[in-house]
Amino acid sequence: IKQINMIKIGLTGGVGSGKTTVSKIFEDKGIPVFNSDLCARSAENDPEIRKKFIDIVGEEILVDGEIDRNKMREIVFKNKEILANVNALLKPYVIQKFSEFVKEQEVNGEIMVVFESAILFESGAANNFDHIITVVADKMTRAKRTMDRDNLTLDLVLAKMNVQLSDDYKILRSDFVVVNENMPFTDTRLLLEKQIDMILNMIMNSL
Repeated sequence: IKQINMIKIGLTGGVGSGKTTVSKIFEDKGIPVFNSDLCARSAENDPEIRKKFIDIVGEEILVDGEIDRNKMREIVFKNKEILANVNALLKPYVIQKFSEFVKEQEVNGEIMVVFESAILFESGAANNFDHIITVVADKMTRAKRTMDRDNLTLDLVLAKMNVQLSDDYKILRSDFVVVNENMPFTDTRLLLEKQIDMILNMIMNSL
């Protein structure tokens, strides 16, 4: 029997596109998902990384000794140099944790994993995956979702969008695109599931 190597899928999309919703569908289908954004946030618990993080962003993000995420966003997403330095600091940590995750899933007998990241292309990590999926949605739809979800102002949401690469850039470099629009009189979740089923069928048939 031919040994199938672990299939690594990179899942990305702009802020508010619905990556997490798509990730949940993969998980519901029994496919392990690694959330790199949550992993990067957990890196702040590492004392050495936390210190360097504060050195880069500034102590004004601290409130009672804890990182205030709203203050952090105000600074990071309006300064591309600071954002780049933060991403460079967190990248080795995330790569190491993902490597451990993949090995754990291989031991469990899995043949496919999904790596969810908002900055898959921006971080230069896209080349490390067998397939890339980009989730897209209309810009105003994305803005409204993000404002509602994170309780952010429109200015800050647009600032987050402006530091991310365009959907056009990502689409041209992706193997698959998932459209996640809010359409009236339509079950959006069902449409997403159908798109993901088609993608999975194409990936498995290509083996």
